[in-house]
Amino acid sequence: MVAVKQLRHSEDLSDKQFLEEVKCLKRVNHKNIVRFLGYCAYTHEVLMKVNVQDVLVDERKRFLCFEYAPNGNLQDYLHQGIC
Repeated sequence: MVAVKQLRHSEDLSDKQFLEEVKCLKRVNHKNIVRFLGYCAYTHEVLMKVNVQDVLVDERKRFLCFEYAPNGNLQDYLHQGIC
């Protein structure tokens, strides 16, 4: 199983910055950090109204895939005092 995270504000990152982040995630190897498996990124056109005129705008979608870690989320884990 995998966990997929959609980046909501991916337009804030250039393609170069995004790929640098991916390279960094690929290098991380620690027993307390879930393993990065890969990513998906694509751009498609969306029709939007701008000043009463229809305009085609590129919309980016980016997703990160990690190994699935059972037992809830980190916030719950820390608040329960398990660690």
